Amino acid sequence: MNVSGTTTYNYGAKPETTNNKGIFRIYWSPKSSAKLLQTDLSGYDYGAWPHTGNFEGVVGPAYQIFAQGYNCSAPLSAVVPVGEINAYYAAPDLAKLQDSDFDGVADQINTVGFYYCSEFLEDNPSQCMLDESAADTFANAKNASLGSSGRPRRVTLYKSRGPADRSSEAYIGDVSGAYGFRSANIFDLRRDN
Repeated sequence: MNVSGTTTYNYGAKPETTNNKGIFRIYWSPKSSAKLLQTDLSGYDYGAWPHTGNFEGVVGPAYQIFAQGYNCSAPLSAVVPVGEINAYYAAPDLAKLQDSDFDGVADQINTVGFYYCSEFLEDNPSQCMLDESAADTFANAKNASLGSSGRPRRVTLYKSRGPADRSSEAYIGDVSGAYGFRSANIFDLRRDN
């Protein structure tokens, strides 16, 4: 929590709110081919289409955005300057089938188009398991638990508090047969699961 004069800036969202303002972010490791993708600041950045034709590709932002589990907001390009590495041969997974004559049939392979985060990060929600308070700490944790809009699910969220709350992982358990069953998600010998 930062305080400036009489203003308090709270960077953690309360569990009851829809805000997700944690000051930290979780980063995953996308495929290395994402490092070849460029954004085009000559047009897409300002919403101008068609853009001016002056390609101003910037390498780096796409890789970082995918590492956080988000999609980029515009098409990307793996086209490189003459004499540089050919992205298609170096990373065949960047090839996109496109309909060049708009007849509804993909007839051209290109390395320009909309790339989804799920193309560079696999769906693995058990890799990162966070309780509610940890999810409020990381700004992208709740988003990474959804797995929607072409983004992979990378986080599983669970409710850890409230031993009297049946939906909580801390719930004491219900009797099933002769034994109580506490949680199939969090196994700990000290909890007598």
